[in-house]
Amino acid sequence: MMFAPWQAYQRLYDPPGDRLLKMHLAGIPNPDERSLGELLRSQYGGTGGTGALANKTANLTTVLGAQHVQYHLLGTGRTSVLRDEEFRYLSLCFGVFTLGWLVLITRRGRQRVREAADPDRLRLVFGIAGASLLVWILVMYGPSTTHLHQGSYATMLLLFAGGGVLFSVLPKWVVRVGVTLQAAYWALIWVAAVWKGHQLHWGFVAVSLVASAAFAAALFRLRRGFWLRRGVRLRRGEVSAAVSARPAVAPETTSAP
Repeated sequence: MMFAPWQAYQRLYDPPGDRLLKMHLAGIPNPDERSLGELLRSQYGGTGGTGALANKTANLTTVLGAQHVQYHLLGTGRTSVLRDEEFRYLSLCFGVFTLGWLVLITRRGRQRVREAADPDRLRLVFGIAGASLLVWILVMYGPSTTHLHQGSYATMLLLFAGGGVLFSVLPKWVVRVGVTLQAAYWALIWVAAVWKGHQLHWGFVAVSLVASAAFAAALFRLRRGFWLRRGVRLRRGEVSAAVSARPAVAPETTSAP
């Protein structure tokens, strides 16, 4: 059902609906009557192996943020450049979650990850996301066409989920400071700076309020879950202590007649 509106748009409103495929996979931005297969043979045959390798290398450096071109998002000035770089590039979009990778440096950090999460599932998450990114880099014709908003959002959700697990394993004071700084950065760069630049629109206000409410609700649920789990552990500890403190009763023995 989620894919049906896009299929209807392609088939009914803008047939044959293959322009994006030709644009992304074959590097043809304008409408072309040739089939996708013909365009792929023509494009890759024309560039050759050296040209194709250069395109894929440019795709890799682009998704990592190694670019010499600056774009602006929601305004002008340095803050608009920061917003756009977070919007486009993998290496700059994770915020404080980037610190989570530090736990993998030490043996103790890796042990804490194994204690806090299922290592097999965590490896699976990062494996699927990494494979998806690699396929995307290779499939996109290029050069420099691998901006995050043109890729799979599911891949980004997997990376954020895995990064969040790693970040949560850091010392508690680091997590608290990091979340506080990230919230302050978001309020300054993505809310105040946008509104100050005469971009005060009801849509921005609504999204900001919804995001703030969702963030507060997530923190509340996490905090509530923490205290509930702690209460369960305390009750279990009390029961265990009570059982341990109970004096042992020797079994009754009957004398032989």
